[in-house]
Amino acid sequence: MQHNSDGKPILHLSTTAGIVEAVPYLLGFQPTDSIVLLVTDDDGQLNVTARIDLPDTADDVDTAETLGVIAHRWPNATLIALTYSEDADPRVCYTMSLAAEHLSDV
Repeated sequence: MQHNSDGKPILHLSTTAGIVEAVPYLLGFQPTDSIVLLVTDDDGQLNVTARIDLPDTADDVDTAETLGVIAHRWPNATLIALTYSEDADPRVCYTMSLAAEHLSDV
């Protein structure tokens, strides 16, 4: 593994599979029932890896607002959102659509 001048490891995440495989390493555990948000800058440097629980209900706007707050903190960044769930859950689809509305305001 390559390291930068500060001794931090350099990960090259260029595929969807690579990103999905890197998340447990970045978080330090395998997420379940979660939304994970990766925030990268213009150079592709990862600035933030954030994990939040899936909402308890399909109309939980707090989760979407939290994603929006993270996005507003880095307005010029690339945001990658991944969901981890045992099954196709309507809460995930609805929450991600709400988050998209919040992110479109960035």
